[in-house]
Amino acid sequence: MFNQTWDPKMDSTEKPQAPLLRLDRPISIILPRAMREQDAAAYVGFSASYLRNQRTADMRAIRAKQVIRGPRWVVVETSIRYLREDLDDWLNARRIDPGQGDPQAPTGREV
Repeated sequence: MFNQTWDPKMDSTEKPQAPLLRLDRPISIILPRAMREQDAAAYVGFSASYLRNQRTADMRAIRAKQVIRGPRWVVVETSIRYLREDLDDWLNARRIDPGQGDPQAPTGREV
């Protein structure tokens, strides 16, 4: 355990060094299932304004009963959230596999 304190009178070479990584316990990373617009944009590699504009266009498409092109979103009270699995599905639907025929990505999904 690291219990040593630093004394300002100590020489710079005597400063205690904190361990960079504790290996005596497991490391846990919590990834949220629902992401804010900024986090979702970073996750898929687009800007937040792209997702916002796509969502606005999709809302118009829903009203007109047309095809939706952007990732699905969730409304929680007044907040917009994107689910990780919806973002993954949206990206995977646009994957192009070279050598597998027509490289045309899907244009969207039905409402």
